[in-house]
Amino acid sequence: MPYLLLFYMCISSNLYGQSDSKIFLNEKAIKYWCSDSGKFGMGSFPDQAFVKASAKDIDLENPDTVLLYILESLQEINKVYPTERYYYYAFVYKDKQIAGNIRFADIEQGLVHIAYYDIHDQEYIVSKTFSGNEQIDIAYTKENGVVKLEYKGVEKTFVLNTEDLDRSSMAKLLSSEKYISGIMDESGYKFHLIYDESSTYFFYVLNEENMPEIISKITTENGHELYIGSRSRFVFYHDDDLSRKILIGVLQSSVQSNNYFDGPFDQVPPNLSVRDQLQQAYPYVRLRGGIDEHGNFKQQDGQRVAVSPYMQYGTVRELAKNVDLLYRPMEPGNLKWIMMCHEWKRDFHRTLNEYLDSDDLTPVTHSKDISRKWPSNHWSKNSQTWKLDHSYQTSKQWGANVAAPSDEDGLD
Repeated sequence: MPYLLLFYMCISSNLYGQSDSKIFLNEKAIKYWCSDSGKFGMGSFPDQAFVKASAKDIDLENPDTVLLYILESLQEINKVYPTERYYYYAFVYKDKQIAGNIRFADIEQGLVHIAYYDIHDQEYIVSKTFSGNEQIDIAYTKENGVVKLEYKGVEKTFVLNTEDLDRSSMAKLLSSEKYISGIMDESGYKFHLIYDESSTYFFYVLNEENMPEIISKITTENGHELYIGSRSRFVFYHDDDLSRKILIGVLQSSVQSNNYFDGPFDQVPPNLSVRDQLQQAYPYVRLRGGIDEHGNFKQQDGQRVAVSPYMQYGTVRELAKNVDLLYRPMEPGNLKWIMMCHEWKRDFHRTLNEYLDSDDLTPVTHSKDISRKWPSNHWSKNSQTWKLDHSYQTSKQWGANVAAPSDEDGLD
């Protein structure tokens, strides 16, 4: 069964199986996963993660009604565990299965965002940004990360996750490594985001405090120790030198279905000062109009550099073979395994060096390494099969995420 279908069948079966309407809350799931009994559970959507929904009717075309529906269904005080400040929910309404979030990434500017989509029709997306002058009172206390919302007579408190941002549980770093931030993912996992100045690579180190699931040891043909999560299917490489586990693999189907186990790339805290490190790790960002201090693209509203230094894999067997191939025994320190954290977007700029000092960045012909100036909906896996005479201007005429044409198809 495809993972996306299985993933959301778990939600819908719980929702449809109840006499009263229910809402799935990622906050409740994380609490359960990190409990003693939840670590051993196989289900991605435990009963403990569902709460009774508000009795009010909603209009999905009107996000005001959805925000009120969610707020009325919540308890008085709610914890926003993911460190990019997303409060996730899901529910069934009539013929649609809705997944969404309330986002507090811009709370310092007095803004709160709501967004949701139909998981069976991801082109159906509704979003809205609320500010304090739109019938909603927003109060934020930076010292303790507390947000208080009052909307149409409903008052709720959200507590942002500040305690998991420090490095208190990270014992040792190499001299070339810089600690960036603690991370908490919507999967319930905690990580330490590290930047290595010698290789200009980012990587995630597992924080083993209060784990959300059991991880099992497997060994590659060449004897390398890997650990795999029973629920998330995250794969970690064991770094013997510092006795730490490095995230090197995320299930490809999780990434494609955009579920809670698609990796921590989307949970990097929003206010980190990381522009210098991002420009070193991903030189292509200079060709996309540049980024601000926090990694947001200046010319692409709402888009941020994704820090995803791990492989997307189909099978553990395939990943284990890649680990053996990428290991470099003669290299010192973390350079032995750093290629397991290679991202293809690190190489975007390499065939465009001649354009770096030019105002004209439009490539004449197309290959998979010059895609970074292409529209954002251009997928790398399709890029490998485009004809070489496929120009940037032609690409702009293709629809979002279309499949690459076959040889007999024209490029008119």
